[in-house]
Amino acid sequence: EMDASAPEALTAFNALLANGIMDFPTGKLSKPENMYIIAAGNTNGRGGTAEYHTRQAIDEATLDRFVIEKVDYDPAIEKALGESFEDKKLGSDAVNVVRTIRKFAERNGLEIIASYRTITRLGKLAQAKGVSKAVVSCIRNKMSEDDYMTLQAYGEMKRLQEKGNVFAAAICQ
Repeated sequence: EMDASAPEALTAFNALLANGIMDFPTGKLSKPENMYIIAAGNTNGRGGTAEYHTRQAIDEATLDRFVIEKVDYDPAIEKALGESFEDKKLGSDAVNVVRTIRKFAERNGLEIIASYRTITRLGKLAQAKGVSKAVVSCIRNKMSEDDYMTLQAYGEMKRLQEKGNVFAAAICQ
């Protein structure tokens, strides 16, 4: 995660990108010709956001060496996460409610993280402590009261509840 890296580390990394050579205490290494470097981060490199407030701004010399692309959540990975649950319906419900929360946040301009980890945590906590406690821990406690009340009334969440989604039912109660 480049935006969580120390500036000194990125400066050393820039030498590899610019010159094709990286100095190590044990000697120099040359970058192979067929090597491609892909970096990731939670921000666009311009510094912290509301969700990722401790992220570092990345120096323009580093940013200029990369093309910045937003990568969304992969539906196939989410599906696989849901299918990994012992209780397949619980897994499917977790995936669908997280996707709905993500759409809700996007449509309302809210900075709510509904990630792969949210799917996994919902399932684990629901199995260990029950669906209602999982919803409180993974969703309710991460939102303002106003945002949560708006989520409860959100039409897509209501539709999930009507289809028997256990997490949507816990949210809408």
